[in-house]
Amino acid sequence: MGERMKQRARLLLAALLALACGDAMACRMAGYVWPTSIQLATSSEWVFIMHVNDVLPLSPSEAAFASSAFESVPAGIPFRFPTEKAQVSLLRSLKGDAPATAVVESSVEGCSGVSLQSGGDYLVFANPPETGDGVIAPIKGSFKLGNAYAQTELQKIENHLTLQAMKP
Repeated sequence: MGERMKQRARLLLAALLALACGDAMACRMAGYVWPTSIQLATSSEWVFIMHVNDVLPLSPSEAAFASSAFESVPAGIPFRFPTEKAQVSLLRSLKGDAPATAVVESSVEGCSGVSLQSGGDYLVFANPPETGDGVIAPIKGSFKLGNAYAQTELQKIENHLTLQAMKP
């Protein structure tokens, strides 16, 4: 096999591997290391467990904007994709004074926050809303409870926050 054929085979293999892991790479930024759950618990003003009562779909105008923005992202204009919102109830606060009931953003982009499902319980890292609408935006790293990994992470976070509270 000639050198050109070997080079083409390597390029083809690299392209196939890149396509195979495209979804996994979609939210990664070169050089950025995502914070651990302990770092998120330390830096977030609120850490709480919530129950999702209902997920509210996008309004027709929000859905139309999201569809058009996916096709042609506005150049030079800062914007955010519209997100579904969920009505939630606070089950337990681990840090801060999150409200007993709230509206929380559900990530439709998959790269920020957490995708919320009606009836689910979640551990949420968040800061108080910066906008006047009062909608809470979970920080990426928030997660759904209900499996062994999530329970282990929750226990680590609870232990960490308990130790932090005991420091003078």
